[in-house]
Amino acid sequence: MKKSILTVAAFWIFMLAQLANAQDKDGLSVGFVALSSQSAYTSSATNRLLPSLRYQSGPLSIGLPDGIKYRFAQNERISGAVALKALVAPYNSGDADQLSGMKRDMGFDAGITADFTIVRGTTLSIALAQSIGGQDRGQSLRFALRQFVPGLGLPVFFTAGAQMLDKKRATYRFGVGTNEATAERAAYDVKSASLPFIGLNAIYPLNDRWSMIANAAQTFLPDTVQKSPIVKTSRVSSLMLGVSYRF
Repeated sequence: MKKSILTVAAFWIFMLAQLANAQDKDGLSVGFVALSSQSAYTSSATNRLLPSLRYQSGPLSIGLPDGIKYRFAQNERISGAVALKALVAPYNSGDADQLSGMKRDMGFDAGITADFTIVRGTTLSIALAQSIGGQDRGQSLRFALRQFVPGLGLPVFFTAGAQMLDKKRATYRFGVGTNEATAERAAYDVKSASLPFIGLNAIYPLNDRWSMIANAAQTFLPDTVQKSPIVKTSRVSSLMLGVSYRF
C-alpha cells in the first residue's frame, strides 16, 4: 500500500528549513534527507531519501523544497520574509483504501514569516500562508517556539507550537466532499483545525562546507480531524537525518 506524501513533504520542508537556517550564508547548497515518517491516513511508516537544493544571495533564496524566499527585514531581534512555495497534494487516491476515488491537486502558497528573538536562545516564529492560483485551498497560520538546549556540546533545539488551518485548508487535507461520499465513506467537513506539534533537532557542522542535522518530531491530530473517515491515527511522527554541502 502506498503512503500519503503529505507528512513526508511537510516534515521534509520543516527539516530542510532548519538546515537552511543553520547555514544562512550566500552560495549554493545541495544535500539529501533520509526520512522515516508516518501518515495521517495509515498507521504504517514509510522511508524515503529526498534531495535538497538551495541558492542564497543576500536576502533572496531559491531552493527545493522551500521555494522562493525574500528577507525584507533583519536585525538582532526581529526578521521578516515573504515566500512563494509549492503546496504538495496531501495524498493520492491509491495511498490507502479509504482514499479510493479521491483526488487532491498540488497548488502554491504565498506567505509571510516573522521571527522574534525573545531572549538569547529563544525564538518565536510566526508564518502565515495563503493558497494562490486555481482552486482555493485556504490558509494556515503556524506558531513555533524554538529553544536552544545548552550543555550538550553541539547545537540542539526543542520546538513546540501549533499549525492552525482554516475550514478550506483543513477540509482540503482531511475532509470528504459530498461528491466523494460513498456507502463506506461519509461526507465530512473539518470546519477548522489546530494541530499541535513538538520537535527536537540537532545541528552538527562537520567542517566549513559539510553540515548534518537530525530531527525527531510529532504532530497531534485534534478530535475534529480524527473523526474524519479518511484519518486513521491520532498522531503523526517522523525521524530524519540530513546532510548538506555548501559550495
